Amino acid sequence: RVRSCKHGAEKDRETGQIPSPRTLRKIRVFHATTRRGIHCGNLYPSPLGSKTVPPAIPIFCVLFALAASADARAQELRLHSAGAGSALLPYAQGLARHLNATGAGPVVVLESAGSIANVAAVEADPAAMGLTVLASAHDAIAGTGFAQGRPHANVRALFPMYRTGYHAVGLRERNLTRMLDLEAKRVGVGPAGGPAELFFRFLARDLYLSVTPVTGTPAELGQALIEGRIDAFFQGAIVPIPAIAAVTDRVDARVFGLSAWEIAGLVERYRYLSPMIVPARTYRGQATHLATVASWNFAIVHKDLPEARVLAIMRAVFESADPARDIHPFAAETQARHAAENRVIPFHPGALRFYREAGMALR
Repeated sequence: RVRSCKHGAEKDRETGQIPSPRTLRKIRVFHATTRRGIHCGNLYPSPLGSKTVPPAIPIFCVLFALAASADARAQELRLHSAGAGSALLPYAQGLARHLNATGAGPVVVLESAGSIANVAAVEADPAAMGLTVLASAHDAIAGTGFAQGRPHANVRALFPMYRTGYHAVGLRERNLTRMLDLEAKRVGVGPAGGPAELFFRFLARDLYLSVTPVTGTPAELGQALIEGRIDAFFQGAIVPIPAIAAVTDRVDARVFGLSAWEIAGLVERYRYLSPMIVPARTYRGQATHLATVASWNFAIVHKDLPEARVLAIMRAVFESADPARDIHPFAAETQARHAAENRVIPFHPGALRFYREAGMALR
């Protein structure tokens, strides 16, 4: 109802009266906010456009325009990874660079204490993204172990990253060749409360082993093994496990995994485990293939992250012809066909839509 006059005076077309200064300020604020020339009722046309919507309360239109502007800007995701020395951190850094470069960002990387902390962060923050091993996610979803009776109901899965393989190493002179040989031994198990320690405690319980777990950083435990202060070192990480390779590169050591019946029992009991073969010569002195179990790592988000944003992330990851080149060398196993290995975390609807469009039936 208001038009611009030759000398800047603005009059109501119906009454001929000049609007109050307060009304004019509202109109100017509205036009400064709506960048597409949309205006309420018959307010004077913006020089940026001429589309008219039905009469409405001006303040509603202002709020609508602000909301539309906010929705147009992609929400920044905080990608929780791990600390220095973990495979999760460089993977997260490469993933963030790739997502930002392909328009699926913005994503910023945050260092964290690792898988357990990442699941907790995603549970609490709709703008969080995390990387986690399924062994940790299992306890979080079920509310067991570290979750202490608090099921994490907001966590949803996106895509597989790589496998965390579990095996042990001991000095060859100790003649340790299987897990049962660890009876009454001192065994390094990684940082206290970490995935490797928790998994080893379950393993020792299932095998009825009486052992003395020793915690510490992988570097500290590797050195302790070389110096004879512990009998063996059990670790879980992307293969080849850097801490175990550091031992075999320095001393004459033997890497060993699990027997066929141990693997079958563990995979049946724990839904987050799958069989794994470590090829011969992965480590110095390893002459034959090594059988063991692995737990997949998955990217996770909050259930309330918009489906369209998740779909953009999925497409950016899997439309890469070479994830090991575009994301990180650790991403060689980041392939859609491995998504079925997740039998722990519910998939996000946006991820399910991507897999469905790719011809994969997941739940």
